[in-house]
Amino acid sequence: MTSIAPKVPILNITLDNISQQKLLANLKRGGWVTTPNIDHLVKTRRDEVFDTIYHKADYLVCDSQVLIFVAKLMGYHITDKISGSDFFPVFYEYYAHDPEMTIFLLGAMEGVAEKARHLINEKVGREMVTGVYSPPFGFERDPVECAKIVDLINQSRANVLLVGVGAPKQEKWFYRHRHLLKHVTVAFGFGATIDFEAGNVPRSPRWMSHVGLEWLFRLSCEPKRLWRRYLVESLPFFMDLGAALLGRYRLHRPIGILLQEAGFLTEGQLQELIEWYELRQPLPLEQILLAKGVVQPPVLQFFETVLPRLGERSGVDLQSRSAIVQLCEQAGLLTPQQLRELEAGDSPSPELVAIQRGWLSAQMVRLLQLAIPSGGLTLKPEAALYRAGLIDFDWIAAARAYQRNPQWLTLGELAVARGLISHRLLVFMQEHQAELSALPDPQALRDRLEAAGLGTPHGLERTV
Repeated sequence: MTSIAPKVPILNITLDNISQQKLLANLKRGGWVTTPNIDHLVKTRRDEVFDTIYHKADYLVCDSQVLIFVAKLMGYHITDKISGSDFFPVFYEYYAHDPEMTIFLLGAMEGVAEKARHLINEKVGREMVTGVYSPPFGFERDPVECAKIVDLINQSRANVLLVGVGAPKQEKWFYRHRHLLKHVTVAFGFGATIDFEAGNVPRSPRWMSHVGLEWLFRLSCEPKRLWRRYLVESLPFFMDLGAALLGRYRLHRPIGILLQEAGFLTEGQLQELIEWYELRQPLPLEQILLAKGVVQPPVLQFFETVLPRLGERSGVDLQSRSAIVQLCEQAGLLTPQQLRELEAGDSPSPELVAIQRGWLSAQMVRLLQLAIPSGGLTLKPEAALYRAGLIDFDWIAAARAYQRNPQWLTLGELAVARGLISHRLLVFMQEHQAELSALPDPQALRDRLEAAGLGTPHGLERTV
């Protein structure tokens, strides 16, 4: 038996079960519409940023007859199939006589968007499409080109933006730049819709769409481009679906979304992390070591700021017998309890006792023995960490590989690197991601983290 629910969960996304007519009316107040299909579900499964951004859309409406069949298998009835290419002409005809609705088309090859503009304006009998632009390949990683596009959209004064450059590029671009678009209140990520409107790409017969075979028609039209998407890349979806039907699928909501809901990241901080990730900006080596949990913030802070000027910045009497262990406690390498035990002992060299007990490395002690007579030691942080025995050449090589390929880091690791959260919190969330994803609301999430010793009364644990 199927049920009509306002939300329909299908694997890692939740569809808005809304009628086309209600969506049309709602968009008068604005909204960002995405149209999930199997390709999108597969891409969100392997692209953490895309998955995170997908959770930010106002409306996730069903683009696929296949997903309607899948929902029925899972006990849900979807009210309407709302594919972008079908919905967009209905949208502009619905608002044809509303002068407040004007459109900017971003996407397609040179000249195609202009052709679509002419045909749409001819249909509605007014200048409804006020601007178009066909961006060059790789535009999304060119800040100058992106700024140009933002200016063009703002100058058009359009309040409706259709981005048709394919998923996930279109969703990522809009999310990253939406706060700069002064007039846009309605946004669509509708793939090949501009090509359809220009008549450059044929639409599938309606009967094929109704029986879930539109993909087969598109494959027959563009086999070289689409064969891998439909015949290879979609397989993980059906594997996950099988697991779900057997009760073995576990939802894993994006770590970035969980962190924001729990109060550890603001919307602005999450957007900055995504912006950095998409532009693939390199990080300093020591931040990568933080991200991977190789060193902790107090250790790094000690080597960066205290070690070069021990006499001025440590506040420790460098002539005392316990100077070395006090410095190590400052660096987070000894606990306060361990320091008290060492200072209470009668050994003239408590650092040697710490080595014997396995609390400190001999390399760390030798480094401080070298630094204390001169009042400090100036080394690059990674060199100091290496000489202290806290990292080895393998970690240095790995960190440099991450510098060359910053996209290898996850958003959570990037948040650690930027000092926004602790590595301990990230590890807990990764290990319990399925459990945390299943909690009913943000308050339950905050309560769970606080019970694990990872939250304050305000739900915040940051680096110390």
